[in-house]
Amino acid sequence: GYSTSRGDEENCWIVKLDRSGALVSEGLYNFGGEDRVTSIAKLPDGSVYAAGKLNAFGSDGAFISKIKSNGSIDFINKFAFPYTTSVKSVRLDGATPYSVGFSGSDSFIEKGDNVISNNIVSDARIYDFILNPNGGFIAAGEKDDKPLLIFFDSNLKVSKAYYISAGANFSNGRCSSIARLQSGAFAICGEFSSSSNYNSIFICKMSTDYNLIWMNVLESREDSSAKGVILTKSGDILLFGTFRPTSGDPFDGYASLWGSDGSLLWQKRYGGSANDEIWCAASPSNGGYLLAGKTKSYGRNGENGFVIKTDELGDIDPTCDFIKSANLSVTVAEPQKDSVNLTEYSPSPSLNPVKQQDKEPLGTADLLCYNGPAIISVTKKADPFRLVLSGANFRNGFSVYIGESSTPWTKTAYIDGTKVVLKGGNSLKSQFPKGVPTLIRFFNSDGRGCEITYTR
Repeated sequence: GYSTSRGDEENCWIVKLDRSGALVSEGLYNFGGEDRVTSIAKLPDGSVYAAGKLNAFGSDGAFISKIKSNGSIDFINKFAFPYTTSVKSVRLDGATPYSVGFSGSDSFIEKGDNVISNNIVSDARIYDFILNPNGGFIAAGEKDDKPLLIFFDSNLKVSKAYYISAGANFSNGRCSSIARLQSGAFAICGEFSSSSNYNSIFICKMSTDYNLIWMNVLESREDSSAKGVILTKSGDILLFGTFRPTSGDPFDGYASLWGSDGSLLWQKRYGGSANDEIWCAASPSNGGYLLAGKTKSYGRNGENGFVIKTDELGDIDPTCDFIKSANLSVTVAEPQKDSVNLTEYSPSPSLNPVKQQDKEPLGTADLLCYNGPAIISVTKKADPFRLVLSGANFRNGFSVYIGESSTPWTKTAYIDGTKVVLKGGNSLKSQFPKGVPTLIRFFNSDGRGCEITYTR
């Protein structure tokens, strides 16, 4: 994202958290003007491609950079067309980054970190895209304020394009995001205006042969915005965005889970007494969902970034007032698509290296609420004897009790929010008589605890 906490200008801000939500590292990068990261894509070695916008040369341009796993910049390149330019999405094909975004009222497509090829689509804006296994990719956007899908071949040229709607034009609308499902089909979300300042969010499914299968339209709300859809580990579809519950209310984040058949599984809203927005989401390997965005309701004065880890139903700890009920009604719509012709051209963008100026990181992360620790399994290690507790929400400063002892076991090691090691060799081994179920109790420093029985 971005932060203004080290001066009046926006600076690029990248944060890394462990699975427990604890801050691992962060970088605050100043490229010489108003700069912000709008999209990242992670490589297997822990490094990331980060892309967005900056105005290091006095006007808005796009940038793509590679940031090492330790947070240092590998390189950053800025490219610009004659108009204001910004990257909206970056994705990887192996180790090769592809990026899309705006150049004025047109959209650009770039391949590679040095912008080795490019294409411009006139009078159309692209917000997101997915790579096509058959070559090329599929982009979500808008043209003439209508939701638009564009299909590109392996040469980054338009092969076909469609407006999508529900039996009537979606005025002032757009396709915001697209995701590939396990079947190879696609989930698409977006929004359109139903009246002044009121938007309806829609979500639909498109088959592998590009036919619309189903579409659902959510109840109109003031300033509704569909930020994205992702495929979850369970094969469902997570939709996320922002809306005002009633006219004049502050913004709340919104998330809902949908089955691949279009059935609504649950919906929730997230926020406090001020404006709160969800910008992105993920489905982590250890279950539940991650939601991230900005909040004015919590933290220090002004706007703050936030990350939420929910369970499979979108819930967090019931004592946390950040989550609220959501009851947007859903209308099943009859989807339709209409072909549209697009114009392309291929200008040469100006390409400049950018010098980075580091700024002191913010270095703070406040825990607002969480579900408490949980031990999922205990694994024995030999020579010397030790036990590895695997779970979630472990916090440094914990205490572990073995059996009925009221004295904590002190020979421990905190690995991260998901692993803690009990050490001690034979002295630890003697606490667990062979064949006898023995209780292990774990407490974080706030008093929240859990327990598990282990038999050696």
